[in-house]
Amino acid sequence: MPKSATFFAETRLTKRGEAMRLLKYLVLVVIAFAIVAGGVAWRLARQPIHLEPFVRRLPADNAYNDYVKAAKLARAYDYSRDELDDPATAEAAARENSEALAAARQAFKKDCAVPWKPGVQAPFPEVASLRHLAQAFWIEGRAAEHRGDYASAADSYLDAMRLGAETSRDGLTIHGLVACAIGSIGLRPLEGIVPHLSSGDCKLALLRLREIERRASSNGQILNNERRNATYLISKQPWSPTPTHFPRFGAYSVGDWARALFTSKREFMAQFDSYVAEQARQASLPYYKRTALPEPKHIAVRMLAAVYARTFRAFDRTDAQREVVKGMLAIQAFRSKYGHLPKKLEDVVPEFLPKTLMDPHTGKPLAYKLAPDGYLLYSFGPDQDDDGGTPLKRDETSGDLVAGKLFEFAD
Repeated sequence: MPKSATFFAETRLTKRGEAMRLLKYLVLVVIAFAIVAGGVAWRLARQPIHLEPFVRRLPADNAYNDYVKAAKLARAYDYSRDELDDPATAEAAARENSEALAAARQAFKKDCAVPWKPGVQAPFPEVASLRHLAQAFWIEGRAAEHRGDYASAADSYLDAMRLGAETSRDGLTIHGLVACAIGSIGLRPLEGIVPHLSSGDCKLALLRLREIERRASSNGQILNNERRNATYLISKQPWSPTPTHFPRFGAYSVGDWARALFTSKREFMAQFDSYVAEQARQASLPYYKRTALPEPKHIAVRMLAAVYARTFRAFDRTDAQREVVKGMLAIQAFRSKYGHLPKKLEDVVPEFLPKTLMDPHTGKPLAYKLAPDGYLLYSFGPDQDDDGGTPLKRDETSGDLVAGKLFEFAD
């Protein structure tokens, strides 16, 4: 082999060897960096966090325990809605649930608070049975409707709503959401029987609705409880943001993960507590006074905060639905007494309502219009636009919450 060819072959081998050595060094550097980064993240995630003791004072004779016991007696789930369209079946079902309802009404005389403990992770199995108890109230009201006793039916439906308010008092997000669901079990049929109520029945229902509102915990209160609970829970656990924690791994950038990886647990808790505290403050404000919060920088805070933000929608919708039903009751009371509809919503004040009903979404009076076949009453809904009484769309991007169609969605 010529000397020149030998020289070039040796040169190529030398360069290849140098490249392989450089690659090995780079691999070793990456491994070392990963070990150091993992060690730093491991250490930061396990820093001891000491919180002030969290003390909850529950009523000595807590009615919540009575509601749970009463719910175990309820047999509402044995019947379908179609079966309860039959008067005889509805009466039989009401009798079967009478013991549970009597126990729940006895518990209404006591004070109530949800007995959760800081750091709880497990679901609350009793919430499903509490919904069955609310359905038992609905069955009782349905039987009363079949008899033509609409005043008693209204009492049963209002008791279902009272149950929702009581069993979520000072609770967590899950209790608040279940309370919204239970409230709809009573509010939906109450909306349907308003035209059958007398003026006195309507006035009594309005008084009871105000009492239910007074006893219910607000979204802000419940979110503050959730914040305290989650902060306590995080403080007791190692925190290491890995892909197993967050299934939407591809939705976040490398910068997001790097920021999360090198954020100490103490700093993460501070960010979480501060952001959710602001969410709770915003939730305590009327819908029309809230401002959009900036997106949290830490991906874990971002995900948890998004979960809590979704609960706003259920609370806001329930508040607006209740205001519309109060308007329906006041209008019916006026019509029952005077034989005609009020020309404007303010005409029911102060005889049937202490003040004009406001739309929780806008802070302005509910929309009220006379129509050839009656009237149109509605809230502008989450978009805060007047859609002329078109029912809310299922995704809640537009539409109104309309009396008589509160629980319907536009296609």
